[in-house]
Amino acid sequence: IGPVPVIVRNSQSVSVSRTPHIGIDARTFVYPETAQRGIGHYTFNHLQAVIKQTPDWQYTLYLEKLIGQESLDRLLGLPNVKWASYNTRMPEHDLFHIPDPMTILTGYDSPLRLAPGVPTTAVFYDLIPLICRAEHFDQWFPPLQATYMSRLEQLKMSSCHVLSISENTSRDLQRATGIPASRITTIMAGLNRAPSGKAPSSTEVERVLAKFGIQPPFILTVGGIDSHKNFVAVANAYLMASRVQAFRLVVAGSEIDPYKQRFKEQLEKNGVGGVIFPGYLSRE
Repeated sequence: IGPVPVIVRNSQSVSVSRTPHIGIDARTFVYPETAQRGIGHYTFNHLQAVIKQTPDWQYTLYLEKLIGQESLDRLLGLPNVKWASYNTRMPEHDLFHIPDPMTILTGYDSPLRLAPGVPTTAVFYDLIPLICRAEHFDQWFPPLQATYMSRLEQLKMSSCHVLSISENTSRDLQRATGIPASRITTIMAGLNRAPSGKAPSSTEVERVLAKFGIQPPFILTVGGIDSHKNFVAVANAYLMASRVQAFRLVVAGSEIDPYKQRFKEQLEKNGVGGVIFPGYLSRE
């Protein structure tokens, strides 16, 4: 962001003489499927960094209704941020930003339709459902497959400027959709520090270990255990190594993960212990 406020309009830079007003699709923070996983963390830290760097700009987070959620509360605590309902008339914005154009959930209408005629940016993360087709599309109901492909087509046909999280994703998107490189800018992820910035004390460490029944030594794995993340390798390594030395495997993340449920059933079936599922954990 340069010293002069600049807005991307149809992939062209346009100077704005007045205070820029940015609308943001904030539904990413509402659904646990996005809020508590990588996309939610990326979205919060990206928005927080940009908003703090542009204190003279105005931001509106659009939601169906205001909910009590830590990430939302922290963003709304910034002086140049407010929220509004999608049910109200959207004022004229210089830019509408979409943290995730590909989320497919019940009631999650395409964000590319929310601000027609307004210059738009959207963060794009990956094309895993296409690249790992066997692990994804073969397990999806046909309507979900059709919706995913429809979203990609909407993105292609729009004038939306895409913010890719890696050069690899940018190349994948160009190959899969034909979106030209001129419509894609790569913005890398930053460092996601703990809010306190301090290492925990030994007392805090002991308290957390006791809370979840974890006795060292242990291995911690974080993130979803969807098939494309190759959690099978982690599980097999644990089973092999635990024959040599007793230790625990701590699997953080959602408790309503179908892959995790299958893994739990396999452990019980084979009488394997030492695996702990603490659910979602705070960064601290």
